[in-house]
Amino acid sequence: MTKYRKRRLSLLWLLLCLYGAGFLGSFWDDHGVTGDPVARADNIQCQRDWFLLGTRWDCSATVTDSDGKQYRFTSDSSLLTPADIGTTSSATTNR
Repeated sequence: MTKYRKRRLSLLWLLLCLYGAGFLGSFWDDHGVTGDPVARADNIQCQRDWFLLGTRWDCSATVTDSDGKQYRFTSDSSLLTPADIGTTSSATTNR
């Protein structure tokens, strides 16, 4: 095996390990729901996140706060899922 090929394989293994670490680390994000409801999410739409091999959902919703202002919310960490489509979900503040 040539020196160039060994370097290339080492780099490939390093990139694969970094991707794996990022993939596993994404499941340990703390997304606990705490606080009082201050808004609601409507019009929820979801699609799979294939960058993480389809294990997570990319969802978007229209969030209406207690003052009536509307915002577009996008979550790529499965805070919303397809089970939330067609329902109104409460939104809280994380402290």
